[in-house]
Amino acid sequence: MNGKQLSTFIMAVLVMFSSLALAQTAPYSVTVTPGQAILAPGEGLQFEAQLFDAQGKAVQFDHFTWQIKPDSLGEISDDGFFIAGKVPGEVKVIATMTRNQVRYFGEAVVKIGSPEPPAIKIIVTPQEAVVPPGETQKFHVTAIARNNANFKIDHIRWMVEPRFLGKISDDGVFQADSERGQGRIIAFVEINNAVYHGSARVTVSERPTASISGQVTDETTAEPLVGAFILVERIGPIHWMRTARTDSAGNYVAGKLIPGLYVVRASAKDYLAEYYDGVSHLSEATPLQVSSGDSLTGIDFKLGHGGTISGLVATEMDSLPIAHAMVTATHVVTKRKRHAVTREDGRYALRSLSEGDWAVSVHAAGYKPEYYDNAKGLLDATLIHITPPDSVSDINLYLANSSAITGQVTDAADSTPIPHALVRIYTLVGRRLHPRFTAVSDKNGNYIATVPPGFYLVHASARGYRGEFYDDVTDFTKATPVQVFEDQHTTGIDFGLVKLGSLSGLVTDESTGQPIAGATVVAFMERPHVMAVSTSAAFPFFQFKTRTDSSGRYEMTNLQPGKYYVEASAKGYLPEFYKEASTLKDATPVEVKDSTRVEGIDFTLTSGGTLKGTVFDAEDSTGLAGAAVTIWSKTTGFRRHVFTDRDGN
Repeated sequence: MNGKQLSTFIMAVLVMFSSLALAQTAPYSVTVTPGQAILAPGEGLQFEAQLFDAQGKAVQFDHFTWQIKPDSLGEISDDGFFIAGKVPGEVKVIATMTRNQVRYFGEAVVKIGSPEPPAIKIIVTPQEAVVPPGETQKFHVTAIARNNANFKIDHIRWMVEPRFLGKISDDGVFQADSERGQGRIIAFVEINNAVYHGSARVTVSERPTASISGQVTDETTAEPLVGAFILVERIGPIHWMRTARTDSAGNYVAGKLIPGLYVVRASAKDYLAEYYDGVSHLSEATPLQVSSGDSLTGIDFKLGHGGTISGLVATEMDSLPIAHAMVTATHVVTKRKRHAVTREDGRYALRSLSEGDWAVSVHAAGYKPEYYDNAKGLLDATLIHITPPDSVSDINLYLANSSAITGQVTDAADSTPIPHALVRIYTLVGRRLHPRFTAVSDKNGNYIATVPPGFYLVHASARGYRGEFYDDVTDFTKATPVQVFEDQHTTGIDFGLVKLGSLSGLVTDESTGQPIAGATVVAFMERPHVMAVSTSAAFPFFQFKTRTDSSGRYEMTNLQPGKYYVEASAKGYLPEFYKEASTLKDATPVEVKDSTRVEGIDFTLTSGGTLKGTVFDAEDSTGLAGAAVTIWSKTTGFRRHVFTDRDGN
């Protein structure tokens, strides 16, 4: 990676980490609760947000919206109910509030399922640090492969974002400034001429030595509630969250709090959740001031029972259960909403409902939304009266078809279902494809997409498989159009995807025969019009890249069929193409076919020479730290790129 590419990469990472921090300005801040969550694919969670001033007072706002990034990993309703998508990943839930034409932002982070780890994971430790103003904290960085082997790091560049928090030295020692705040310590790590990054959260504040404690009981019986969930959330631009559970006596302690204003929320199954002191909404909560070393006691809750509405969501035509439908109960007086997501058997339960009349509605892909009982709108809905702790069951909703495309995505070789496959639906305008709709297959490979009546081209793709259009073609001009009729499901739009090929081999030292760990292996497709180039660096947009593990072995997966040139390189060795070719024009291509494993693409690398020197300041002859030095061969295109140390060497 050259200097320009490195600078662009660093700027992109800084924008990613700093966008919300730069937008958040005094005198107001947005608190989103809960601030962190872990959900299973398809699971739902209610978020709340409120604009507060510096004294912790809830203030009115002119406009309020929810959004998620990336929006491909779930969906969020207007009132903050988030439904996780079917694909694992990490999502930011962002609340945007406008007051006097100024926008303020707050965010929460949701981890969905277990995402596949990257080939090289950069870990900065400690992952979360509190550093008092003027004090220091040492950070460390490691590079870990998927098999937990360590990679040797050639160079580390540390940065602090935002910069006002303090400074960090070349060896990872952070010096906090006087201003309190929160941000990231970012490590840019160079391994064999490739740059990766990792980060840790840093908070400039007094040490977390305070605590809040209390008891949670049943409002009616005064009996202690065991296992009640306590959420303690800090108000202001510095986000700090702690959770606790009540013990057998209903008592809880939420410790390790930094100074600041906090709101506290208690919840328990089949009870109405409550903020301190005895209110149901975040905007009404009483903030608690916490100073260093404080132990606030007596923050008690008396929770009242809530009612429950339960039932089944199924198809109107044949009473088959509909999974992953969103069911909503709306209180007709307060307009307060509660949400639930149907299970695989189509059943749902709306819990913790307050007294009053509720209207129940449901929304599901491929079906017409409706209110109970078979009503199109709220005014026609059959209301359900709840008197806690009553439970009302058998509130069943049977949905009529809307216009939709359905099908299944499977492995072409053995017909096993492919979960998390992405189905894209296009319209054809002239000879250009226009993306219109998307869907993701479930654990059984099934998908459903709501679309208006018309003609469409449908494409399916999945990690490790070759994407294709319906029906079994890769060229959209040869795809079979799919017709969709009014209020009907076009079924049987199935896909049998073919697995992509792979390359594997071993990289060793030519003289000793020992494996070379952390070597870079690059493969790129044969392109005759550029074969005069002598190095793989000329193909940055067509490369597949991986690293060898501790035993010197590597594997490249998900390769499209074709002929590839493969190059191996490692620090201290001369790079070479398969088979022992020093330039691209002398290299032997390797052919990869669908569903095949090409093995034995091995390399024996030769040690190269070493060039050493020092970069000085021309005026005072002091060594320049962090200078980029590049050496390349005029005849072969061979290139090496390094940074100077703190003395300019």
